[in-house]
Amino acid sequence: MSIGERLRSLRQRMGLTQMDVQRKIGIPNTKLSRCESDERTPDMDELILLSEIYEVSIDFIVRGDTESLPAISSEKVASLKNKLTDREKNVLLLFNPKDVLITHFGFENPSNQDVDKMREYAQFLQLQKQNKA
Repeated sequence: MSIGERLRSLRQRMGLTQMDVQRKIGIPNTKLSRCESDERTPDMDELILLSEIYEVSIDFIVRGDTESLPAISSEKVASLKNKLTDREKNVLLLFNPKDVLITHFGFENPSNQDVDKMREYAQFLQLQKQNKA
């Protein structure tokens, strides 16, 4: 996947239009479009802003791999899990499922189908809780 394809995919995953992103980072209308179609590469300042908006590392935008993500020890993960309420865990699952699959369940590169199944399960759990109340 190219940088432009990754940028487009990340933007769509966040539910943003090109105009939304262009307003947030303050670039001319055609720049993001040209980046997403691989006609130009974003400069460093744009990469920083895009990585913040899309909540991924610059390395992920440029290289597309997760190997450069910092490793989290299982003790740290367990500590963080224990601090979350059930509701917070469900919210985390709904809004950042790939990171959850990687960090908490050991997936190296979760597929979109894995992410969809995880979202469906989280929604199922929420419905079960609502029905019990």
